[in-house]
Amino acid sequence: MKKIALLTGGSKEKEISFRSAKNIENNLKKTHKVDIFVLPEDIGKFFATHKNYDLVVPMGHGEYIEDGKIIGLLEILNKKYLLSSAETHAICMNKYLTNLMVKDLGFTVPESVLVQKIDDIKNIKFKNKFFVKPNHGGSSVDTGVFENVAKAKKTITHILTYDDAIVQQAIKGREFTVSVIGDYDKKPQAIAVTEVVTKREFFDHAAKYEWKDTQEITPANIDKKMQKELESTALTIYTILKIRTLSRIDFLYSKGKFYFLEVNTIPGMTEKSFLPQALEYHGTTTEKFFNDAIKNL
Repeated sequence: MKKIALLTGGSKEKEISFRSAKNIENNLKKTHKVDIFVLPEDIGKFFATHKNYDLVVPMGHGEYIEDGKIIGLLEILNKKYLLSSAETHAICMNKYLTNLMVKDLGFTVPESVLVQKIDDIKNIKFKNKFFVKPNHGGSSVDTGVFENVAKAKKTITHILTYDDAIVQQAIKGREFTVSVIGDYDKKPQAIAVTEVVTKREFFDHAAKYEWKDTQEITPANIDKKMQKELESTALTIYTILKIRTLSRIDFLYSKGKFYFLEVNTIPGMTEKSFLPQALEYHGTTTEKFFNDAIKNL
């Protein structure tokens, strides 16, 4: 039995972070002593007691945890932890930077514009619809699709109060996510390709977490060639970005091409999230997977 500090909370995605953390706690507490720390409120308490724990499991989406900040501090403290390095989290949390890196690998990405100040909206010249998102956000919080800059300006202005905005070409097509497990340097596995089918204009926060009008089809109904291309692309990205333990990598398919969308280095881990479903499809459970990962740390 190990003593585990489970770090969660931390951002606009706190509610989903806590649901993920509770699910992981429920799967670990049979064999380990688990204490949950909610950031930023419990940061002082954690640092006052961190020497009492054998390892840390970060399970928070967005700021403080998924962006690598707290993991950087864990590295300074020489604490053992699951999941990717601070550097990998920081890169993957930056949507614009990740898109540039993936494009440099030769893969297709939607055209994007980074807006760091309101005057940058002059660079938005899409002829058709486009997405506006926080550059470091997740769970589709403060994300919208717009037909012109005038309609998007209010959302962009709001995002700029706490982050840069990424404005991205809207492409109509099929949405897929690839669940990958293992360490980048130890033969990671793409364990499932899932297709996301929603009646909404895009896979927004409600579609992700209310599930009323969303289908998640695992395995995706695609031919072997498409499956192999998705898995190969996901594994290449996973390896180049030096991801560890697990990740979810999102794609869109349109007119015969796959477009990379984003990497989730701490994907949702609620009972109904993609990764637990993928683990079940792969023939294992969340409990066994995390216990094995802890043993091999």
